[in-house]
Amino acid sequence: MNRSKWRWVEVVYFPVSSLLIWGFFSVFARTFAATIAFTILIVQIFFEFAYLAQGVANQQMMEDVWTGSFRELMLTPITPLEYLVSRILHSAIRSMLTFAILIGGAFFLFGVSLIFQNFLFFFGLAVLTFISSSSLAAIVASLILILVREYGFLSWSSIQLFILFSAPFYPITVFPFLLQQVSYIMPYTWIFESIKQFVAGNTVCYSCLQNAMISNVAYAVFSIPLYLYSFNRAIRTGALARFWR
Repeated sequence: MNRSKWRWVEVVYFPVSSLLIWGFFSVFARTFAATIAFTILIVQIFFEFAYLAQGVANQQMMEDVWTGSFRELMLTPITPLEYLVSRILHSAIRSMLTFAILIGGAFFLFGVSLIFQNFLFFFGLAVLTFISSSSLAAIVASLILILVREYGFLSWSSIQLFILFSAPFYPITVFPFLLQQVSYIMPYTWIFESIKQFVAGNTVCYSCLQNAMISNVAYAVFSIPLYLYSFNRAIRTGALARFWR
């Protein structure tokens, strides 16, 4: 990161500028509905965290491909699973740093003390969010391995679709019936629902947390075998060799 100064742009600049945009909006919106204002700001923090946790891992993988590092890595004894875990750990460091900056900014700039007052609850949600994003990173990596490197744009674009169908700022009932069914199986839906219900009523939605945990386990159980299958398939079909050309 010290050698590539532009990386700080995605870790600090974009998340903090988004915090400021929604933070000043929350200051304005408090005169009408304080609950909605706080909900939007806190959900936005988790939105940015989810985006970085998934996006950094997949974008780093694509950078390995584009710079030729991927070829050198594949010539070492590193296993496909070790490679994936290393990229997820790398994204954990960067996304957690950004998450800390955002909750600190929300508290010191906009007086959002709710996160600190209920730290264990929101820390638990952050852990669930990271697990969801890591599972999605494995799924996106699998898709890129199957669809070849031209689909590398999925590394930064796919998360938007998952969050859209997770109903971040509004109730699930806003969606038409079919989209509601899709929303129920999205990885972030019950995390966002937990935040909305906690901010609105200062109560923990245990059913939401239970659903979030079940969703996390399901995505993790599905994503790792899919990634390993896709990697081995890419080796077998020669697609992996074409990645570094």
